Amino acid sequence: MDSNCPLCLDELDLPCRTPCGHIFCSECLRQAFKANPPWNRGKCPLCRGAASLYSTIAIDTEEPLAVADVQSIYGCVFLQSGSFGIASYHFESPSSSYINYSSAPTSWRLSDGSRPPARKPFESCTYDPVARVFCATVNWVTPDSSATFHYDARWEYRMEFSDDYRIILGGYVKAYDIDGRERGAPHTFPSQLRYWREFHPPSSLYGCIFTQLGGLGLASYHFPTQPQANPEDDDEGEGEGEGEGEGEGELDMTGAYISYEAPPSSSRPHSPTHSQSLLLLLRTGTRAPTLTPLTGIGTEIQPGVTMLRPDAMIFNFNRSGMIAADSPPLPSPSPPPLLPLRQHFEGARFDPASRTFRGRVYIDTSLVQPRTGTGTGAEEEEKEEERDGWDCTMVFAEDYSSIVSGQIERIVIGSSTTASTRGPGSIVAAVERDRDRDRETLVYGEHMTYELFVEEEAQMYHYLREVLHEGGDLN
Repeated sequence: MDSNCPLCLDELDLPCRTPCGHIFCSECLRQAFKANPPWNRGKCPLCRGAASLYSTIAIDTEEPLAVADVQSIYGCVFLQSGSFGIASYHFESPSSSYINYSSAPTSWRLSDGSRPPARKPFESCTYDPVARVFCATVNWVTPDSSATFHYDARWEYRMEFSDDYRIILGGYVKAYDIDGRERGAPHTFPSQLRYWREFHPPSSLYGCIFTQLGGLGLASYHFPTQPQANPEDDDEGEGEGEGEGEGEGELDMTGAYISYEAPPSSSRPHSPTHSQSLLLLLRTGTRAPTLTPLTGIGTEIQPGVTMLRPDAMIFNFNRSGMIAADSPPLPSPSPPPLLPLRQHFEGARFDPASRTFRGRVYIDTSLVQPRTGTGTGAEEEEKEEERDGWDCTMVFAEDYSSIVSGQIERIVIGSSTTASTRGPGSIVAAVERDRDRDRETLVYGEHMTYELFVEEEAQMYHYLREVLHEGGDLN
């Protein structure tokens, strides 16, 4: 075994082995997986073979890097595109599994005009726990009924489940007529039938993640899984009891942070979300803007867009999506420092009654706005005393599915002036046609859209994106 990690080129630290046999530092592989959500899987950095934290083994312990929260399909429900009761699959036990039609569209009718039953059982079921493959039959024509479903008398199922049982990533449904002849091509998972495990909405903010356009690690909001001690508040004399100094009934949300851990790579296929994310990075300064990746995007950048860099340099894009001639010179190839991968909220509090979160984020402006060195000593000293940041107020939907209102206000502590707000990670605010227009606040639901991150759904679309990008068969 090579003693150096092929990613960091340093000596292996907690080495792990992917299914394809390549060895990396455990943390290096975890960081590599953060190129796409969810962060528990991806491609081997060397051979591009499929890998996940569940299938990668820690060499020291011979145990997987992560263990799935379920170890079998039994006890799980799989929803078609996230919809319950629209041909959802319910695996109660090896002897009791069925298709649920309780919420099926009224247009779904059997040949005798009746609606499909609320529970249609799978028959002749088999399950291979090693391969995670379930096979079964659904008989529409029975001794008690001759009604067919769209001329189908029988369906034969084969389902292949992911290693964490979150999605159905392969298999098919074959349909047969009353004479036993196969009717057309099979319907395949997941190109035509997209199923992921039922997600139970949260009852509180604890443990939730909220993203823009599904961009995990692109200014995504992460909230702690449980209340945590807040020594910083004690040091500042804000009181020792829960919620003291912040309002009756408010909860301490110490540990909440904004994640900039997964900036997009120029090597990945450019999609509208990807190009928007690049605009996001340039605007917020989460990654130093060399602008080199932008040359490959072409017309995906909106023509005529004006984009403001964190150091106040403005770039215009012509109709071909390239940097226009009247833009400033490209920055130095040596990137300036990066913002922290995790920017923690200070004084974070949450009021469950109103579902309102409040917190402040401080930014070291030297990371996003280099010193000019042209001011006097007194001016430079005054700048050093200023703290640039944002006051954030977020109001969540009743089911915590999104941030429905609230605002971000940019502040400069130690200065009598309030700078215009650009916000920690606003995609919409990044694309402004009027370069002279400033806002004192950014409003959730108007300038920014944040939704609850659902890992099951994200994993399905990650799988589809990876397979389609490679031009492979989805099955």
